[in-house]
Amino acid sequence: ANAKCGTPCPTGRGCPFGQACFLDTICSDWGAGGSTSSSSSSSSSSSSSYTGTIKTFGHAAVEETFQSIRDVINTKLFLYETPDMQWLPSTVYRFDGFFDGLQLMYKQGVNGKKIYMGGNDPDCPHCHMYGLVNIAAFLAQAMKETIRYDACDENSWDRVGDKKMYPIANACGQLGQSYQDYHCKEEERFMECEVDINMSIKAVTHAKWWGAPGPLFCGPKTQYPHTGYWDFSYECNNQWANPPEYCDAYEGQKGGKHIDDAPYANAAGRTDVEGCCWWGRGVIQTSGVCNFGKLNYFLGKRAHDEGRESRYPDIDFCKDPEAICANENYRELKWIAGFFYWVDQVQPYDSEGWVYLDALRKFVENGMEGDAFINSVSGIVNRGCHNPPCGTGALDGGPERAENFFNILKEMTFAWVDVVPP
Repeated sequence: ANAKCGTPCPTGRGCPFGQACFLDTICSDWGAGGSTSSSSSSSSSSSSSYTGTIKTFGHAAVEETFQSIRDVINTKLFLYETPDMQWLPSTVYRFDGFFDGLQLMYKQGVNGKKIYMGGNDPDCPHCHMYGLVNIAAFLAQAMKETIRYDACDENSWDRVGDKKMYPIANACGQLGQSYQDYHCKEEERFMECEVDINMSIKAVTHAKWWGAPGPLFCGPKTQYPHTGYWDFSYECNNQWANPPEYCDAYEGQKGGKHIDDAPYANAAGRTDVEGCCWWGRGVIQTSGVCNFGKLNYFLGKRAHDEGRESRYPDIDFCKDPEAICANENYRELKWIAGFFYWVDQVQPYDSEGWVYLDALRKFVENGMEGDAFINSVSGIVNRGCHNPPCGTGALDGGPERAENFFNILKEMTFAWVDVVPP
């Protein structure tokens, strides 16, 4: 077989760092790392854009690595797809917000849970690589979930019903889900947000393609007795109509219209938006009364009111979940919500013999070969298990998530060192 380096795959230990083993025969320079998909957002280079070397170890090495590729992150990795299929730097997700959130979540953390950075042992010169891979796995999900759409709020995307339209009640949940019923485990139920049926909120971001549904919103039945659907095919600019019609549902609208002449159910059968203010927000789409409740309990106004340390004492995430996307004073909030999910749900994951941190270390120690690790991580984030389908359906966007992951790793190859055996 032909390869750039032509080194046979070592038995049991993997390839040299900066290379991956393909088809169990040849070590080749980083390319797709086992992912076979191709995206306009992916980098065409087979090596890092940065040509320096790291000078630190441990947590400092993780920070140094990301600071070194700051411009790469902003211009090559955090990209979104425009309606005309161009890839441009995100306006919502930028390096500064990411890095501020990362520093907060590994130094301070939430309730003793911190972003895993690989440790600070000077006798483990490769341990920063565990941290880098952990964060790369997180960013790979973020790039798929929200960054590629340049959105903070969840978009309405589930087309259902006989008309195959977008129900306004998608705010309550999509794919048959009910976000207000996303409860905590019994021993954590005391942290949940209470559902306020009188709460009224409108999202601040939404999709931007021609005819895209407007922002999600919630409100009581006294305000919205029933909800219809968004007709994405409607020609809204018609000055000859009587009365004239304009595209004024949201800024930049080019097509589509809210049709509310009859109830139109979402996939779960809802035809209202009462108590439906818990849609996904932030870089990994934090949703549900449990997750927002935990944010409030550990980081928000409830922590402050009950005498605990609070990062955001003036923000009540239960009364204003939209603060994650709308608050201009805390640009890192979009990231904090996602990092909190990561330390609470992903890093401690342990199911059927598959333990996240063990799999992470094994992936690094075996030369970062193949996409089995990142596919398992994507399953946890997208479907709640490391081996989907697991009752909620097949993994969505697996190849794209894997490609994101290896594109990030590729930009960090200057930080790779040989693994020191224990």
